[in-house]
Amino acid sequence: MIDLLKNEEGFWMSNRVDIDDCFICQFKELFSSSNPSFPAHLEDLLPSYITYKDNLCLCAIPDDIEIREVLFRIGFNKAPGPNDDLFILCRASNSSVIFALHYLETYGSWLGQSVNMDKSLVHYSKNFGGREAGASSFLLNFCKVDATAIYLGLPLFMGISKKQSFNSIVERIHSRINGWKSRTLSQAGRATLIRSVASAILTYTMSTFNLPKENIQVPSDDIRHCTKQSRIEINVEDLPFDPGLRKKISDYHPNDRDEIRLAYLQRGPCQPSSHEFPQKSVGVKLRRLPTKWLEEFGDWLEYSVSKDAVFCLYCYLMGNSIGGQGGGDAFTRTRFSCWGKKKRLGVHVGSTENAHNNARRMCEDLMNQKQHVEVAFSRPLHDSTMKYRIRLTATIDCIRFLLRQGLAFRGHNESEDSINRGNFLELLTFLAKNNEEVDKVVLKNAPKNLKVIAHGIQKHIVRCAASATTNVILNDLGHDLFSVLVDESRDVSTKEQMAVMIRFVNKKGCVVERFLSLVHVSNTTALSLKEAINSLFARHNLTLVAVAKDHNQVASHLNDLARLVNVVGASCKRQDHQREKQANMVREAIDNGELASGRGLNQESSLQRAGDTRWGSHYASLTNLKAMFSSVIDVLEVIEEDGGNSDQKGEATSLLNAIQSFEFMFIMHLMIKVLGITNELSQALQKKDQEVVNAMGLVKGAKELLQIMRDDG
Repeated sequence: MIDLLKNEEGFWMSNRVDIDDCFICQFKELFSSSNPSFPAHLEDLLPSYITYKDNLCLCAIPDDIEIREVLFRIGFNKAPGPNDDLFILCRASNSSVIFALHYLETYGSWLGQSVNMDKSLVHYSKNFGGREAGASSFLLNFCKVDATAIYLGLPLFMGISKKQSFNSIVERIHSRINGWKSRTLSQAGRATLIRSVASAILTYTMSTFNLPKENIQVPSDDIRHCTKQSRIEINVEDLPFDPGLRKKISDYHPNDRDEIRLAYLQRGPCQPSSHEFPQKSVGVKLRRLPTKWLEEFGDWLEYSVSKDAVFCLYCYLMGNSIGGQGGGDAFTRTRFSCWGKKKRLGVHVGSTENAHNNARRMCEDLMNQKQHVEVAFSRPLHDSTMKYRIRLTATIDCIRFLLRQGLAFRGHNESEDSINRGNFLELLTFLAKNNEEVDKVVLKNAPKNLKVIAHGIQKHIVRCAASATTNVILNDLGHDLFSVLVDESRDVSTKEQMAVMIRFVNKKGCVVERFLSLVHVSNTTALSLKEAINSLFARHNLTLVAVAKDHNQVASHLNDLARLVNVVGASCKRQDHQREKQANMVREAIDNGELASGRGLNQESSLQRAGDTRWGSHYASLTNLKAMFSSVIDVLEVIEEDGGNSDQKGEATSLLNAIQSFEFMFIMHLMIKVLGITNELSQALQKKDQEVVNAMGLVKGAKELLQIMRDDG
C-alpha cells in the first residue's frame, strides 16, 4: 500500500484518489506512444494485413481498470511487461561495450522497457584483467559475477573441483531434510516428501550435469537416516502364545529375533492340556486332534485354539534361516488339520538332515548359550566369574526384597551426588556396607560396563521373578478346576488394565486366591475382556470353558429368548398389554382356586433380560417366561395381526413358531431344572459368612443332584 507519492511538480500526495490518478496518467502516456521507433528490416516478419477484430483490439485505449490491474501485478524491483533474461556475449573492450549498450537501448525502445542495472551482472574470462576490465565495468555499471553464482538452480561456472561447485545442491537437500526431521511425520509421509521434493532436486540437476559421487553420497545418507524407523521395544511377555496369532519371525527387528526365539523356546510348544478339541467332518467321519500326537511329538508340535490346527515350533522359529521344510508351509504359515493323516507328521520330521531337524539343532544351540561363539571368545576367568556371581546375587536379593515389600525401585535422581538414589541403589549400598565380600565387587568396585544395576537388567530380573512365581502357582493348581476373578485396574499413566486372579483348592485342601497377571485392554466390553482372558490362559496352558453356550441347541435357545424379550419389551404399549393379560389370567386362576392368595404372592412381573456374565439372570428370565407364557403368546399374536410393518409381523410369526415347538419347550424346562440347582449353590457361595466345610458340602450336594438327574433322565 502506497501512503505518500511525490508528483512531477515536487508536491507530496496523501489522498488515495490523487495517487491512483497520477499512476493512471503516467501509464497512459507509456502505453499510448504515437511514434515508436521500429527497424525497417523487421517489417517483413509481420503479416501484411490484420483482421477487423485485431484492429479493434489494437485501437482500443486501455481503461482505468485494466491499467490498475497491470500496475498492481508488478512485483518489487520488476519492470512491466515481459520478464526475460538476456545473455550478451562480446569482447571486453570499450567499443564492444558501447555497442552492447546501444543494442540494449534499442531493445528497450521496442518493448517500452529499460534494463535493470541493479540486477544485471557481468563476467570476464580468466585471462582478462587490468585497465580494460575496470573501464568496461565503469561503462556498464554492472556488478561482477561471483565464481559460485547460481542460475536457475544450477552453477554458472565449473571449477577444477566439481564437488565444491555442487555443494549448494547438497546444502538445499540437507536443509529440507532437517526441516522434515523436526515434524512428527510417519515413515510413509517422509518417503512421499523425499520422492516429490528431494529426488526432484537431484533429478533436475542430473539432467544437465554428471554429479560427482561425493555429492550423491551425502544426500543419500541423509535420506536414509530420515526414513529410518525407530526401533520399537519388544516385551516378550506380551508375545502371543497361540501359534495361529503369531507374526512371522522375519517381521521383527533383526536385533530382537534371537530374544523372541529364546522366549518361545523357554515357554515350550503351545499344548492346552484341558482344552476340549472340537470335531469336524473328514469325509464321512467326525474327527478331532488325537491327544496322543501331543505326547508323541511333544517337543515341537503345538496346537492353535483359534485356527483348530497344529504347527511346528522349530520350523516357525528357524524356518527362514534354513529355507523350505518337509510338508511345505503347512506347519508354519498356513495350517495342518488333517487329523486322519498322521504319516504327514513323520514326513515333516524326515531324516536327520531334513529341514525340520536342522531347525531343531539350531534351537538347541540357541538354548545352550555356553556354546555360542561370542561366549567362547569372551569367556571370563574363574575369578571374574565368581565376582560376577556375587554381584548378580546381591542384585537379585535386593530386587526380591523390594518385590516382596511392594516398594518402588528408582529414585528421582540416581546420580552419585544424590542424597537419596532410590530404594534399589540405597538397599544395595546398605548391603555392601554390611558385607565385605559384596562390597568388593559392587557399585564403585565393579567394572563400569558390568555393574548389573541398569534399568533394563532390573526389568529382566523382575520378569524372571514373575515367571517363576507364576510357575509355582500353576504347579500348585495342576489340572484341577479353578474360578476366575477379574477386576478393573489403572496404572499411573491412566492405561486401562485388567487384574486377573484365580481361586482354587490347593494340594493341601485349602481354598486359595492367587494373583495371576495384569493385562492391558483397549476397552472393558465383555468381548474384549473375554479375548484378553483367553489369550492370557493360552499363554499359561489354561482353558476357560463356557459349557452351556458351546452346545448349539442351548445357544440357539438363548438367542431366541433374547429376541423374544426384545420384541415383547420393544414398546410400553406391548408391555402394558402383556401385564394386562397376565393380571387377568392370575385373577381367573385365583377365582378358580388354582393359585393361592396372600401377602407377597402373585406379584406383577415382566420378562427379564439375561446377561452374558451372570447365569443367575438366565434362570430368572426362563422362570418368568414359563409363568407368563400364555400372555406372551397373546402379545405375539397381536403383533402378527396388527404389526406396524411386514418386518415386525414376520419377526412375531418366526418367534411364535420357535417358542411353541417341542424342542424349545424341552430345553426351557431342562435349563430351568439345571440352573435351579446351580443357582441355589451360587447364592449360597456368595454369602460372606459361608464356611469352607459347608461350601464343600454344598458343592458335593449339587454334583450329586446333577448326577441323579443325568442317570434318571
